[in-house]
Amino acid sequence: MARRSLSDNGVMGFRVRIDPNGLWRHPDFLRLWIGQTVSGLGSQVTLLALPLTAILVLEATPGQVGLLTTLGFAPSLIFGLLAGVWTDRVRRRPILVTSDVLRGALVASVPIATWLGVLRIEQLYVVEFIAGTLLVFSSVASSAYLPGLVGREHVTDANAKLFTSASAARVAGPGLAGVLVQLLTAPIALLLDEFSFAVSAACLLLIRRPELVPRQGARRSVWGEVHEGLYLVLRDACCARWRCRFAPTASSRQFLRPSRRCSWCATSDSSRR
Repeated sequence: MARRSLSDNGVMGFRVRIDPNGLWRHPDFLRLWIGQTVSGLGSQVTLLALPLTAILVLEATPGQVGLLTTLGFAPSLIFGLLAGVWTDRVRRRPILVTSDVLRGALVASVPIATWLGVLRIEQLYVVEFIAGTLLVFSSVASSAYLPGLVGREHVTDANAKLFTSASAARVAGPGLAGVLVQLLTAPIALLLDEFSFAVSAACLLLIRRPELVPRQGARRSVWGEVHEGLYLVLRDACCARWRCRFAPTASSRQFLRPSRRCSWCATSDSSRR
């Protein structure tokens, strides 16, 4: 917490008081942190085990494996803006719990189908696309849920802890996945991810702090806000290319003000008025 204070030379400044415990004494954040850490580790296992299931069990071709990977990343492009607008209108914790439960069920369907002898590549396509879509909504909801859980003064510390755990999971996950695939086969290794989603959902349900209901004031339509977001993204990308083209060096780019826009942005703004 920062407080104003008068120094010895009479200059007004800020004195920062650092809480030595911080979020370590915040049980609700610790539950969220544990759940997301375990879930992130399980997701890293699936990232390797699912394509290996297609290759080793179904003998998928390189094209099929490429399509499988593409379907996992496509929802970010398709539903990213829609997820942001919709998440802003509803409570976030139910989204997180529902996403964990559904993703766990989707992942569990792969080893079950393998055991029954009915696994097909089309099922993996569906699992990868729906799980990727749920991940998009879950990621947006998690970012929006965090400030209300820990308070704005702890958001930086909370994000640092979450990103550190995510980085550790990305480092340890592939190695763990390789060991599990070697010992248990690829489809059975997916059960670890199903277990991780169950742990994450349980941790979210144990959070005691009530979530505030988003204010339902005067809003534009969902598609109107999506259009606004898409316009801002395209405008910023266009202006970024304009600045890089006419100021190719970092020293020259810093003198270009963000208000200097290309002709496309200026024309778009004039047509919106």
